[in-house]
Amino acid sequence: MANPRRKLIFNIYMGFYCSAIMANICICSQFSTSSIDPFNKDPGAFPVATNGEPFPWNELRLPRVVVPLHYDLLVHPNLTSLDFVGSEKIEVSVRDATQFIILHSKDLEIMNVILQSEEDLRYRKPGKRLNVLSYPAHQQIALLVPEALMADLRYSVAIDFQANLANGFQGFYKSTYRTHGGKTRIIAVTDFEPTEARMAFPCFDEPSFKANFSIKIRRESGHIALSNMPKVKTIELEEGLLEDHFETTVKMSTYLVAYIVCDFNSVSGTTSSGVKVSIYASPEKWSQTHYALEASLKLLDFYENYFDINYPLPKLDLIAIPDFESGAMENWGLITYKETSLLFDTKTSSVSDQLWVTKTIAHELAHQWFGNLVTMEWWNDIWLNEGFATYMELVSVNATYPELQSDDAFSDVCFTVIKKDSLNSSRPISNQAETPTQIAEMFDSVSYNKGACILNMLKDFLNEEKFRKGIIHYLKTFSYGNAKNDDLWNSLSNNCLGDFTSGEFCYSDSKMTSNTLAFREESAELKEMMATWTLQKGIPLVVITREGRSLRLQQERFLSGVSKEDPEWRALQERYLWHIPLTYTTSSSNVIHRHVLKSRTGNELISQVGVSILKLNMF
Repeated sequence: MANPRRKLIFNIYMGFYCSAIMANICICSQFSTSSIDPFNKDPGAFPVATNGEPFPWNELRLPRVVVPLHYDLLVHPNLTSLDFVGSEKIEVSVRDATQFIILHSKDLEIMNVILQSEEDLRYRKPGKRLNVLSYPAHQQIALLVPEALMADLRYSVAIDFQANLANGFQGFYKSTYRTHGGKTRIIAVTDFEPTEARMAFPCFDEPSFKANFSIKIRRESGHIALSNMPKVKTIELEEGLLEDHFETTVKMSTYLVAYIVCDFNSVSGTTSSGVKVSIYASPEKWSQTHYALEASLKLLDFYENYFDINYPLPKLDLIAIPDFESGAMENWGLITYKETSLLFDTKTSSVSDQLWVTKTIAHELAHQWFGNLVTMEWWNDIWLNEGFATYMELVSVNATYPELQSDDAFSDVCFTVIKKDSLNSSRPISNQAETPTQIAEMFDSVSYNKGACILNMLKDFLNEEKFRKGIIHYLKTFSYGNAKNDDLWNSLSNNCLGDFTSGEFCYSDSKMTSNTLAFREESAELKEMMATWTLQKGIPLVVITREGRSLRLQQERFLSGVSKEDPEWRALQERYLWHIPLTYTTSSSNVIHRHVLKSRTGNELISQVGVSILKLNMF
């Protein structure tokens, strides 16, 4: 998702060095797979459903006893009555015996639920109707089964539901625009990140519950329907309705599901690898879509080459939505944008408008790999999605549109987030987030901008080639799955040159030429180093003083609003320590030396620096 919002290795001469930062993370607990016993033994310890009965689950996170495999989803939005009806069949796998299934559902009226076993499906038996309990405080429903579901079997859950199209900008909502003739047109749009898919259909609405989706949309003949995948066929129904069937998606998270019913026009092109790219906008603004098509084709080609992984879907749609809350949303195969983030008028738009549109397109296309192909395991690590997408803006726009000078904008972003991070009210990059409100608060400049800046810092320290190999390894290893911080650090470590059996940084062969990397004998462990940047808040200030032929290094937390005379200052300093990656070159050699500052006391020295000029963290 794009935020209205990016070289975090800051230049150091002989004075001080200001670097980037971060802090605490919560690793979410694993739930027990024994879902029957606790409830049966003490139902009074559980919350109360809306009908007054005990609700059989008391956690915000869903149990992992039942997991989804495939959704067959049919949705019919009515753009006159501004509501929608839907039905779905969810194929689930049961990991341990249970007497209930817990799903997410918010503001949906559940009309009917039918459970069928594999035997029921095989012999076409009607299945069993299930009772439904609702617990709105956790946005959950419980489907109660008359007989325990058996472990290691699959079941089909059919649910009929209905709701109003939302009035806000989340879930399945109505958007409007005005024609040149003054008429108001209504379209229906989805926006599910982070926790609003549950407003459109009952689902396992957590990023690690990935599944395949087969989607059908009913509409009137004056509209078109779009979804994540290409349309397979259209069926004519009674009363002039049409039903569009879309190809089954790849395995993905619920927040990436998307469908739209509108009357928009489009312009299309094809990438070098054969992916059809289309840009959609309202008829009055269709003429402003051509630059977005040019940029999208160029950027998608760049990413396929850079990541060494083809874009996995046969098409990619980008659509400008008149009413849209964020800058854009990276739904797989159907990216939604605020109009000002996608449309560009060559006659009236400025260079800054062009940079913004190009960066936003680059951000969302990067998400097709970072976020969609590989998804963070839980929202506390949303920076793995957003930090990487923001970082890849810099890389991709520099490569495809160097005249836009995106480097300058990226530097401004890093210094801006440093200002925020110097306040004690800041937070770690990886941070505890459990409730929908806490999760929504993770979509801020810390996740986006600081995440991007520490990635840029790490790229400069490891070198661009090793960093790129590491992220390619990360993407290929965790494709169609979920990842955590440590998975990234392990991927980056294991793709450097050298022996990693000890978990150390890669090092260069001493026979390498002078313009290649040369590491000091002292090595650092990547995971340990990066934990100091992602699991704690704040930013370090590095003070460097020269003592003869040596440099003395000292770090302290960089704070705004707290003076050194304040008793709180020392207490805050003692709680924080970073492993700070430093690089330096001298006037006598082009070799880039690496050093990791691990202490705060001032006893750490870089010796044998008998040169007239020393450049630290300069690239």
